[in-house]
Amino acid sequence: SIIDFIFIVDTILYFWRAYREPDGRLVFDLKKIRRHYLRTFFVWNLLGSVPTNGPFAAQSNSEEDFPLHVIIVTRLFDLLKLCRLARVPYLLTSSDFVVEFQQNRKSQAKLALFKYTFLLIVASHLLACSWCFLAFVQAGNFGDGLLERNNWILF
Repeated sequence: SIIDFIFIVDTILYFWRAYREPDGRLVFDLKKIRRHYLRTFFVWNLLGSVPTNGPFAAQSNSEEDFPLHVIIVTRLFDLLKLCRLARVPYLLTSSDFVVEFQQNRKSQAKLALFKYTFLLIVASHLLACSWCFLAFVQAGNFGDGLLERNNWILF
């Protein structure tokens, strides 16, 4: 899919992106950049960019043809894409714009409001996804049988 392709390209481009040292200096040396990336985010980025829909598309038009445990494992593997969010605080602290924005007194309240609103939206989304996942597990498949078999949605 396009999203998987974007994740793969992003993983590759990180080998050429400068990073900040703890003392605030930007590092442009490719050898240091690659070593730093391999020691920090590379494993998470690589695992998160593995396409998991490929086996389903190659074998069949429906996930119903696969055992439930295979589907669950591949969907849980998709959760590794969330590990890429672990670098967001690093990116925010390395941005000059964000640092200047945080130092402005008026901006601090706006930033706190935005941060907690975003956190609430993400938490609500993850909770909704968990409930939906539970319904699919209770129904026994990830296809059209969701409304035909007993699960928490039908009660």
